[in-house]
Amino acid sequence: MDILIISYVLLSVFIAGTAIFLITKRIYRKYFLETLKLRALLVKLPQKFEKNEEADPLKEINLTGQLLSGLSNLKIPFSLEAAVHYIGEEINFYVCVPKDSVQFTMRQIQGLWNDAHIEEADDYNIFNHQGISEGVYLKQKEVYALPIHTYEEASFDTFLPILSSLSKIQEVGEGAAIQILVKPAPTSFKKTLVNFIYQLKKGAKLEDVLQSSNMISLKDIQRALKGKDLKEEKEERESKIVLDEEAIKSLEKKIAKPMFSVVVRLIVSAPNQPRADELL
Repeated sequence: MDILIISYVLLSVFIAGTAIFLITKRIYRKYFLETLKLRALLVKLPQKFEKNEEADPLKEINLTGQLLSGLSNLKIPFSLEAAVHYIGEEINFYVCVPKDSVQFTMRQIQGLWNDAHIEEADDYNIFNHQGISEGVYLKQKEVYALPIHTYEEASFDTFLPILSSLSKIQEVGEGAAIQILVKPAPTSFKKTLVNFIYQLKKGAKLEDVLQSSNMISLKDIQRALKGKDLKEEKEERESKIVLDEEAIKSLEKKIAKPMFSVVVRLIVSAPNQPRADELL
């Protein structure tokens, strides 16, 4: 009798596990298929600057930041793309979002840029099917917690060199696209950064902090609640801890901004291998 009961239990567990696996697989498949159904919105902004008037990159970057914050509410990743088609020299800018979010996205863009012209577009083609196509994706060399250099550190518009490269593509037979897939970063990212800052303020070295995955311990919390005794304070004064103020400031600046998980892809197409290598 006991053997029969155990058999029923094992069978029930097996059936339940199989059902959960199939349901999970179906959900992931549906999610993956939804990401393939993004609708491309072609965005055009008129260049209306006078001869003695210069564009303000900081203003445009701030507006783009507001757009990213608005689009972060979408349920699946969206993409920002700049592309030169297989036929033509014009650099085209796209925002690709789920079908149900097209109107929402249009309102967001036109609310920030009143003179923007937005239209739904078919999937574009950059490929020379008789030539050579190559692609890469970008990856950070260091831990994601460290900020990348931005226009503020570089002191110039960092997007201009990219646009300059895209402008060199020939009208016929060559194409290129840069695609930035975006979704909000997991909440664990921010918790990790908070922990890194906490350790740096205790006097830890940046390289040690980045290699460590230890979170704030119960002992640290208890010590903070009790307060330090005189002996501990004396020892700290004598140790003369040197804080990495620059690293602390850098991480605090990053954590103050909305954070995203991003995949950056670059694809080029050309009539032959040397030209494809040169473009890439």
